Amino acid sequence: MGYGFCIENNPDDYCRVKVNTGMDPLVDRKSKILVKLDNIFLLHFLHSKEILVEKKLSDKLLNMVRILVMNEWELINYEKKINAIEDDQLPEARKTLIKEKISLRNEVVMLTTLKHLLETKENKIVNSRRINIKKYPKIKPNPMATIYREGQLKLLRGARILAENMLKDILNDDKIVRIEKILNDETLAEILPKANVEIEWDEESLFMFYLMINRNNTNFKNLLGEDKSVEQKIIEQYTSDGIDELNEIFQQYFEPNYTQLNKNICKENLYWAATIIDIYSFIVQCHILNEDVQFFGLFI
Repeated sequence: MGYGFCIENNPDDYCRVKVNTGMDPLVDRKSKILVKLDNIFLLHFLHSKEILVEKKLSDKLLNMVRILVMNEWELINYEKKINAIEDDQLPEARKTLIKEKISLRNEVVMLTTLKHLLETKENKIVNSRRINIKKYPKIKPNPMATIYREGQLKLLRGARILAENMLKDILNDDKIVRIEKILNDETLAEILPKANVEIEWDEESLFMFYLMINRNNTNFKNLLGEDKSVEQKIIEQYTSDGIDELNEIFQQYFEPNYTQLNKNICKENLYWAATIIDIYSFIVQCHILNEDVQFFGLFI
């Protein structure tokens, strides 16, 4: 491969990054949004000045990954938002929309996905170099190729570290509900031992328990909107396929042990809690700035 002439620490250096849409069944609807945002091209560029000097990631790259990792709930709400904008107002609206975060859950998923994308390309370059050295031990590497690859790695590592720093900051958000927060909830701690029965709780059931007893909490009660008839339709949509399993969970953990202790512990609220978990939860499992991070949480 011919690399031409390469210089070290090239201020005009750049690295191509292609975003993959995968087998997402929602990709056509997401593509329509990206067209409206004038951000449809999957190929993006990491520029040296932007990554190494300004220490920022491209707004268009972040926006594209945000759109592509939306779950259906986020997509429905975003479609309503962007379709409400008149065509003549769209060029001006794009300037704001391209920089906006969609939700806390979406931002965490976006950053973990982007980090993985950058890391994968970074590892591919490193592994390719190792394979070539092992395969051709007596051949001296092309110095221009070495400079080119080191420049690519520098940009990829710089971008990955920026993504990891953003991710680390957002994971400190107080709105994230982790298992530690649930176990320290005063109401749950008071009710849990009152049933006087031996129950082996799993993490998801404790999250449902926590949500049910906090059903009327201002932070939770309107997570599916303020219209109760619409809320009920959303719950039916999300729970219809797993209603038998949810009924079994209710019988195993909550009835009759806890239903008499708190009026919020009922099947209707269990269905609501399961829907909230489906929409707002995510498993964080990645390496962030030399630290392994793994937990299941609600990103409200």
